[in-house]
Amino acid sequence: LILGIAAPASAASGGDFDAGEIISDALFFDGEAMSAEQVQRFLDARVPLCDTWRAGRGEHQPPFTCLKDYRQGVPTMPADEYCAAIEGGSMSAAQLIAAVGRACGVSQKVLLVLLQKEQSLVTDRWPWRLQYEHATGFSCPDSAPCDPRFAGFFYQVYYAARQFQLYRLH
Repeated sequence: LILGIAAPASAASGGDFDAGEIISDALFFDGEAMSAEQVQRFLDARVPLCDTWRAGRGEHQPPFTCLKDYRQGVPTMPADEYCAAIEGGSMSAAQLIAAVGRACGVSQKVLLVLLQKEQSLVTDRWPWRLQYEHATGFSCPDSAPCDPRFAGFFYQVYYAARQFQLYRLH
């Protein structure tokens, strides 16, 4: 920008697009891409203020919790061939996303994109409990109900990340 005149825009070449490589494996499987603090700052920037009560969205519901404010108890998960062990305890969504990404070697950025793509949890100001239950769409086929064994925010994030490793290794 010189004296209020913007530089001319340049478009990307369509020839540079490769549908087979939207993201490199190195970036996709970077489990150290974001710390819990970086994930939290990212979530805070997407939804600075949550609607804690939303009338008119169906039945009368208790206050809604945005992803940036979400917390839950996390079970201890043993290590297996796809993910390192995760120590259980109370975690914020940001801590959980960071821990799962690190343990399973999947970028926290990938997990955030998945949460947004499947349930709009990153930007939703009044998410329903069901959005957390099916957060990543893991084991939720289009033609049948979701498998209740994988319901809940932690299990959805963990098993989705683990599945990415299963795909990579097999």
